[in-house]
Amino acid sequence: MIIPLSEVETVECACGCGAAFPKYDKKGRPRRYIPGHNMHISRTIEIITCACGCGETFPKYDKWMKPRRFIKGHQWLNFRPLNNVIECACGCGKTLLKYDDQGRPRNFIFGHKSKMKMSILKDRMSGKTNPHYREGRHIDERGYIIVLCPDHPNKIKGNYVYEHRLIMEKHLGRYLTEKEVVHHINGDHQDNRIENLELFNNNSKHTKHHWNNGDYKNRRRRIEKN
Repeated sequence: MIIPLSEVETVECACGCGAAFPKYDKKGRPRRYIPGHNMHISRTIEIITCACGCGETFPKYDKWMKPRRFIKGHQWLNFRPLNNVIECACGCGKTLLKYDDQGRPRNFIFGHKSKMKMSILKDRMSGKTNPHYREGRHIDERGYIIVLCPDHPNKIKGNYVYEHRLIMEKHLGRYLTEKEVVHHINGDHQDNRIENLELFNNNSKHTKHHWNNGDYKNRRRRIEKN
């Protein structure tokens, strides 16, 4: 049965807008506001002052009709001291705010704590403190013995120097130049006795020495046999 619009009971919206609307909805439930006007009246009329003490005013209810006491972000202002600028605890010398946006205290700039941990770990695992430390001597991929000498002027990658060059320098009483080459007489790269070492002024003379002795020919024969 359809009820004529003139016979429908209407009421005036309780928000004060003056608009009239049917008192009952489709399911027969009574209502006092036009849809959306109850939230509008609550947000516009109930204005309060922020509880943080800043003096700013705002609607008491949010869009979900939940009451609130602070403006967004102001609830943490009471927990922040006035002198909230501190130095980063990693020792970089940069400054930061002691409290973040959510009022949580912090001692490091973002990312600096992990850098400090890595530097501490590097100090603990370098040199003699490393469990794999072998007094700064080990054999490289070519079979030569290299020694840790971080202060040497002709050091290679990793602050190492070839041991046979160090022995030749000690024998001559001077540093070797980059062009000078130290040759192993018996061909054993790990036999670094001074009697087994021979110095060449450049790599060209060192190569000619190997050609004259037939070292490259013997090496080619061994490769062909294999």
